[in-house]
Amino acid sequence: MKRTARCFIAEQGSPAPPDAGIFRRMAARLLVSSVNHRRIARARAWLEARRPAEDVLIVGAGLVAANELGRRVVSDKGAALGWHRLTLAQLAAVVARPALTLRGLAPLSRIGMHAVAARVVHRVHEEDGLGRFGAVAGTPGFPRALADVIAELRLARVGRDGLNGAAPDLGPLMAAYEAELSAAGLTDWAGVLETAAGAAASGSRDRLIGLPMLLLDVAVSSEAELEFVRALAAKAPEFLATPPASDEATVTRMVRGLNAEIENIDLTAAASGALPNLQRHLFSEKANAVPLGADEGVDVFSAPGEGRECVEVARRVLALARSGVPFDSMAVFLRSPEREHRGPSAA
Repeated sequence: MKRTARCFIAEQGSPAPPDAGIFRRMAARLLVSSVNHRRIARARAWLEARRPAEDVLIVGAGLVAANELGRRVVSDKGAALGWHRLTLAQLAAVVARPALTLRGLAPLSRIGMHAVAARVVHRVHEEDGLGRFGAVAGTPGFPRALADVIAELRLARVGRDGLNGAAPDLGPLMAAYEAELSAAGLTDWAGVLETAAGAAASGSRDRLIGLPMLLLDVAVSSEAELEFVRALAAKAPEFLATPPASDEATVTRMVRGLNAEIENIDLTAAASGALPNLQRHLFSEKANAVPLGADEGVDVFSAPGEGRECVEVARRVLALARSGVPFDSMAVFLRSPEREHRGPSAA
């Protein structure tokens, strides 16, 4: 990888991480907030505290987010070497690759899963083994739906034995799907995660195992992903995750699976009022109504039609301008800007 004077990644030629046994194992920490900039600020402070040439693993919900966080820290820090940035899928692929190669397995794409499912449906249908699915086996969407269901079951670590009571007709299809993967030397995303978790837990000498780890807004959406993250956290001398408070499924899984210490940053934030309250509870299914007095932070109104709504928005924009707010500090969010932008402009 090309290096510059302000490089913050050492992908090629980085030394292997020290043996994780020399580190004092620290408890996993979860910093939860409904406000993005608060989570980013804490993640940034964690990175700024690292040594300049310390290997660190940054796993982002997207590679762009991980890169941007690294650039922001380096712009103030000056330089940093050994900051590895990946998504969870990229990390799983890297960690699992040696084991998959030894077993002669190749990862299967989503389209490939659909193709394997279509072949399984055809073969099992010829053997008259579809059961109640026989009536819909010929529809165009059935193989794709079957592949998605099997993928979810495998990610949830639900085996064929667990289907006997709830969906007995699905068990033979799942068995045939797994047999088809084995015969073709293929593995799906659930198999990649299982292999990666096993490699991480078994003390793999991969240089990414055993590094201080930051999990930046990553959604842990299945038991298979949780097993992989747990194996990584068990080897990391420090582990910090910053899931959004609204992602209750990820927070619950990580607290249960990692026995993590959780800190809700919103509870210690000084901001109060209608807008901060809206930020904290807008996407929460367990939010309780909080009585508030008059507050100009949030103004809810209704108008008869889009045209009238645009007029009301324009009135509020002008009122803010008269109070001293510059136009370039205002924003109007639309559901479909490409279709609805003419209304506010005309108003």
